[in-house]
Amino acid sequence: MFKELLLRENIDIYTEYYKNAVVKTIYHDPYFLLAEERAEMYDIYLYIYEEQDAFAVFPSVKRRVNDIDIFAKETVDYYDLITPHEYSGILSNINDFGLFRRFYKSLKEFCMCNNIIFQFVRFNPYSEEYKAAKEEGINVVFSDSQNWIDCTDDVLLHFQKRKARYVRSAIKSGMQCKEVEKNEQNVRTFFGYYTKAMDRLQARRFLYFNYEYFLKLCQCEFTKLFFVSDDKMETCFSGIIILCDRYHKRMYHHLSFRNAEAGNVHSMEFMLWATSEWAKEHGYECMHLGGGSGQLHQFKDECTDKRVDYFCGNVVYLPSAYQRFSDVFCEKYPEEKDSGYLPIYRSNGD
Repeated sequence: MFKELLLRENIDIYTEYYKNAVVKTIYHDPYFLLAEERAEMYDIYLYIYEEQDAFAVFPSVKRRVNDIDIFAKETVDYYDLITPHEYSGILSNINDFGLFRRFYKSLKEFCMCNNIIFQFVRFNPYSEEYKAAKEEGINVVFSDSQNWIDCTDDVLLHFQKRKARYVRSAIKSGMQCKEVEKNEQNVRTFFGYYTKAMDRLQARRFLYFNYEYFLKLCQCEFTKLFFVSDDKMETCFSGIIILCDRYHKRMYHHLSFRNAEAGNVHSMEFMLWATSEWAKEHGYECMHLGGGSGQLHQFKDECTDKRVDYFCGNVVYLPSAYQRFSDVFCEKYPEEKDSGYLPIYRSNGD
């Protein structure tokens, strides 16, 4: 049996699935998904496949294509699916690739019958689920080799020597990295610095989040908020929100900022070291840093020598509709034609 349910109207049902699942990550947590809805323009839906006592559930943001201005006059509603911010994948009570393949086959049939044109998936890098998706026609693409820190080892041994010196210098200067209460004042402080950092970096729109998202995220018991400051706790240098996945003894670097107005005092290197030490003290074995490009990727490469491959998936369920929307879009925005963004009709941020 296959069905589609709106998450916020069926949160109790989903919570039972989550409690009974053995294949899951912190990104499947019901409270995390409810927080993510605050960051999305659209609702999160659950795509559920069940057979006998087994289930596979896939949360996804369902976006209405007709809401894009140039398609507003379409007489039929069309949709596409995308992973909520960061990673996704199947939630299941058994680890069975056969079940996963049958889920993806059923999802394809459902999408083709319900005007869902396209789907984009960011697979959790610690899962091999992408292999099952690939066998059912999902176009799986290697994105990059992401960074993680082994918290069971001496973390500084895996920093490049220059970066390790920066950390030791910060320790000597009395720099502090403290877990702080997730109250409204601290959340608003984080939000303000984060938004300024994104402005400075001229980040793409999807890296901006509203204040309500930060507030809801910090209400989740598994999130931790840290600030880095000077020895007198007077100047805030940087901050980070971490997701703590106790089930896998893994922490995820979710969002962070550096206060450029405080100067380049290498607080980010110190923050990664200090939060890794906190992880070790609290029973976590690794901290996932994610990927990135350019200077961000180089920075992470200099703070760890650990890598994990990260894959994304995409599939066109309705080729003729996808081609028609893409042609109309590229005719209006020819500069986006070779952007490589998927789906192409959203490449200008819509």
